[in-house]
Amino acid sequence: MVKDAIQDKSLLACSDGAYHPDTSEDSLGWIFHQEASGELVVGSGPVDGHLSMMASYRAELGGIQAPIYVISKICIYYHITSGKATLICDNKGAISKAFKKPQIGISPFLSTDFDL
Repeated sequence: MVKDAIQDKSLLACSDGAYHPDTSEDSLGWIFHQEASGELVVGSGPVDGHLSMMASYRAELGGIQAPIYVISKICIYYHITSGKATLICDNKGAISKAFKKPQIGISPFLSTDFDL
């Protein structure tokens, strides 16, 4: 169970995102895996947003956001106050962009991934 894996500090969460430039569609996927017992849960789906706002960074950041959201809801539901989950992703570019110092002015709000 994911709850037990969090509390045992053995939960591995792997995520990724994909962007199709021809259709401007983003999608994401994630999997929860426990070191000892194997695969626990798998999820995938579209990334929310207007088609004109879709980009590869948005897909990658959405792929990171999904398992974090699921883990937070599991922790709230089971009243988990301590534990550990390791997130594995190949989204170095998206993460670097997300943690850069924001620009002053209206420019950040025109970026496709600003709201993530």
